[in-house]
Amino acid sequence: MKYNQILSLGLIFLSMSFNLHATSVTTVSDIAFKDENFKKCVLKQRIEQVKSITKLVCRYTKINNVDELHYFPALKELWIEGPELAAVDISKNTQLEDVSITKSKLSTIDLTNNLKLVELNLSFNQLTSLNLTNNIKLTNLGIVRNKLEAIDINHNKKLKYFSAKENFFTEINLVNNINLRDASLSDNRLTKIELGNNTELRSLSLMYNQLEALDVTRAINLEKLYLLNNKLTVIDVSKNPKLTKLWAMGNPLSTLDITNNPKLDDYDANDTVIIRK
Repeated sequence: MKYNQILSLGLIFLSMSFNLHATSVTTVSDIAFKDENFKKCVLKQRIEQVKSITKLVCRYTKINNVDELHYFPALKELWIEGPELAAVDISKNTQLEDVSITKSKLSTIDLTNNLKLVELNLSFNQLTSLNLTNNIKLTNLGIVRNKLEAIDINHNKKLKYFSAKENFFTEINLVNNINLRDASLSDNRLTKIELGNNTELRSLSLMYNQLEALDVTRAINLEKLYLLNNKLTVIDVSKNPKLTKLWAMGNPLSTLDITNNPKLDDYDANDTVIIRK
């Protein structure tokens, strides 16, 4: 028998063996866990049938390996963290709605099969890219302190809460995110942000960036605007009558007009700025 044929038969056998083992696992007792803390978290559910487990919330538990996640196809909620957790495969967990994987070492994660995701928190990882094209049900997204230089959230029109501080973004487009209520993008490298008819937007934080221009005239329900330490020479809030907070220190402004902001009671700017009330 030729070598290639032997190799092909070997691969087929391995695949069949894996599939057979996967289908033979019906209870938690059948699983040989690689990480003892993950095993403890699963056992805490006090559910023996793997297909009946819908929730694994492992808060404050250092878990560094979760290779056995594929045994839980009914999972809807998953919360894990671990200082050495570098790989998480949830491609088989297609029922997931709420995922939190924080304080870990993820550099990438495949979410293309997780079409039901509503809440996603991947903060405090090492992500360099993130594809959310298929996750159109997302309403909450947290990606604080990663290594992302760009992100496309144009398909995530249901997004309401977006926290992406401490990354390396230079541009961000929020035009399609018409349901967005809270966007936190401080401590990036933003030189450009695009807003559209973001009439649901209540809070926008852009502190410690490099913005030279900002248009919030169509964010008519904006209540909080944080702009510390940018390069803005003009801040137009004339169309934001509901504004209550405006932090503008550290910008090279000459004047700041707040005559159309009757609810504004918490504001600041450099001492040299002429404030028109």
